[in-house]
Parts: sequence; C-alpha cells; structure tokens
Amino acid sequence: MCRYFKKVKKSNDINFSISVLVLFIAVIIAFTVSVNIVWGSGAVVKFQEDRIDIKAEKVPLMEIMVEIANNTGLTIRTEDPLINPVSLNYKSNSIEKSIKRLLAGYNYAIVYSEIDKRPVPVELNIFGKGSLRLLNSKNETPQQAPKPMDEHMKRYSNQWYAQQVRDPKKLLKEISVGQEGREPGQQGIVVTKLEKKSFFDQIGIREGDRITNVDGYEINSSKKFIERLTTANRETNIIRIERFNNENIIDPIYIELNGKKNPTP
Repeated sequence: MCRYFKKVKKSNDINFSISVLVLFIAVIIAFTVSVNIVWGSGAVVKFQEDRIDIKAEKVPLMEIMVEIANNTGLTIRTEDPLINPVSLNYKSNSIEKSIKRLLAGYNYAIVYSEIDKRPVPVELNIFGKGSLRLLNSKNETPQQAPKPMDEHMKRYSNQWYAQQVRDPKKLLKEISVGQEGREPGQQGIVVTKLEKKSFFDQIGIREGDRITNVDGYEINSSKKFIERLTTANRETNIIRIERFNNENIIDPIYIELNGKKNPTP
C-alpha cells in the first residue's frame, strides 16, 4: 500500500511540474503578444513626388514623425512627447493632409518656403509643455535642440485678432512700405513707417523690417501683406510672419490665436 502511494505521489509531482511549465509559457506568450499589440512593429513611410504613404499598427506617434522627417527631409520640432500609439494606413496623401490627420487635437504650425513659385512645407513645430526636441533626419533618436520659438511667440485671443484685421483700409493707413534697404535679388517688402500702438506695432513689427512671407505665401506689397493677415486666422491658429531685421538676420514672428488675454494698449 505504501509503495503504491509513493508511486502516485511521484506521478502527481511530475504532472504539477508540467502544469506550472505550461502556465509559465502561456504567460510569456501572452505578454509578448500584448507588448506587440500596444507598441506595434514599426512604421513604414514612403515619400515620392510630393506624396506620402504611411502604414502603422499601434506605433507611438513619435516614431511615425521621426520616419516622416527621415523620408521627406521635413524639419520637425516638438515640445510634446507624442507617446500615444497610432494605427493608420494612408496612401498617396500630401504632407499637409497627413500631418493634419496625424496631429488632430495637437497645437502645431507648418512653415513653408516658396519653391518653383509654390509654397512647400519645410518645417513643422509641435507645441506642448515638455522640452523641445528636434527630429533630425540624420538621427532616428530625437535630439535636444535650442528653443527658437518662445522669444518670437505672441499670443492673442481669436476675437481680438479678428477685430484688428476686419478693416483692411484702416490697416493700409497704419503701415508704409518700400524697397529702400533691400539688396538686389532680395524678396519682400521693407517697412518704412508704422503708427504707434497700431496692430502692426502690437504684434512686434518694426520700421526697417523686411517681410518676405506669411505662412509661406510671398509678400510683395502692403496690400498683399494685409490680405494674408486678414485671412490667415481662418486657416490656422498659428501664423508665421517671416521677417528680416535691420541686420538682415531672419527674425520670424509667431502669432498664436488661443483665447489668451488681449494685449495691453
């Protein structure tokens, strides 16, 4: 009776060990699958003839933006960690349309440059509360970068801005421009006179500034400048005015329309 009991106990020990081993393997498999579901297996980005294809399954948004920078040459700066996983399959979209879909709900600005007489996106700034990172096309790992936007950023309410630009004729009387100080081959307009406490004065424009474009649209007259300013707030909540100061150094102005308090007169 005792010999039979010992034999049964040994068999039970073996069965218990096998059960534990099977359970351990099942846990490892489940963990591996769950990690793969959360983080995905990488983003695939293809860029050709100004069109972009993006395919990803549960991939952190940061990884997708790095791939976009690598494949398109677009300079991307972000203050947001962009850690949320994203699943998508975009085909033959423009860069602007892809960015709009990827960054829905984010605060960002696209900087354009005129190439072949048309605005082309060359820079993307994503605003947030974290430290600024540059998604360098030569490095997959985001690198720390200087913070060029803060000192140029001006924040106004949408209501205040709309009220200021509602009368183009009034704006034309507040600013005078010319070609003085512009070297041969240079684009844009040169501000020769400004009324104090005018709209232009409050957003930071100074006499002697050379304005070349607004959100990538070339400026060649005061009328064109005002036209762009009066319509830009309908298209974006961050307006970029590219200007060169008296020393011919680029010194852009960013206007963020986010419901903040109106400027003090």
